[in-house]
Amino acid sequence: MKKKSISELIHFFVRHPLQNSLQMKFWCWLVSPVDAEDKEEAIQEEWTNIIAEPDEATRRSWYEVRRKAGLANPIIKPRWEIKPLLRVASMILIPLFSVLLSWYYINDYTDSCKLVEYIVPMGERGELILPDGTKVQVNSESSIIYPKSFRGDTRTVYLSGEANFDVHKDKKHPFIVEANGFNLRVLGTKFNISNYEGEATNIVLVEGSVEVTDKNEKKAQLVPSDLLNITNGNIAYQKQVDVTGYISWVDGILMLEGNNLSEITKKLSKYYGISIQCNPEVGKEKVYGKLDIKDNIDEVLKCIQQTLPFVIVKEGKSIYLNK
Repeated sequence: MKKKSISELIHFFVRHPLQNSLQMKFWCWLVSPVDAEDKEEAIQEEWTNIIAEPDEATRRSWYEVRRKAGLANPIIKPRWEIKPLLRVASMILIPLFSVLLSWYYINDYTDSCKLVEYIVPMGERGELILPDGTKVQVNSESSIIYPKSFRGDTRTVYLSGEANFDVHKDKKHPFIVEANGFNLRVLGTKFNISNYEGEATNIVLVEGSVEVTDKNEKKAQLVPSDLLNITNGNIAYQKQVDVTGYISWVDGILMLEGNNLSEITKKLSKYYGISIQCNPEVGKEKVYGKLDIKDNIDEVLKCIQQTLPFVIVKEGKSIYLNK
């Protein structure tokens, strides 16, 4: 990264509080050894420009950080000499500078805040246990980004696609799911989020309680069996539903409650990793019942054919359903 860009980024961080979604990325970048000299020079530059009067508590905290970092006891200098250092200490979080002063802390911190990306490709499903014990089942064509270990006051993960969460209870550290256009905050609960790109988001609460905030800071409180729909990043509506149909995919079952065939084939395309399209007239037909998506796609389509006649045409890796 260019030296000028590094200075501008650090300058922005010092003077503007970052959103939660950016804080972790910024901290991991700042304490990494890449461009370390340019980063330290940029911080030195900020010291001389920040106007702030430190109090005695800040001074003691700063010295304590140096002691814990294994550095030599600081020599108390004339006020005008040490003031720049204390200025920045009073403006920026003390732990941040402790890691900058000690490579041991840097290595330890960067290792723990490394981000892990768990990806489930189209046609597959997966599950994982997060560092706090939270169980997550991840649907096809979805991904979750989370830190190697949770630090700080919250447990934040980033979701794209669909996942079912069974959150480990921890009242002191709320669990937060961030996604495109909203964030969801819980202490310990079970819920499902479907947040595929280009589609409306559906959040269904199985048990517990959650608070959802959309992109315009509008909030919604959910109780069990609530469905919250978010369209284009805005809360659209909230209603009570039978949650079974929204979480049955976890058990390999797709519940059909009068869905259009075109909607069903769109889901099946994700589940099986193949292109399934249907004639517009056939696509409008409604289908009821349930499908065992543990079966192969041929068996699933034959099952639908028993209630809705159509012709299956295969061309390479694509399937077409014609009238």
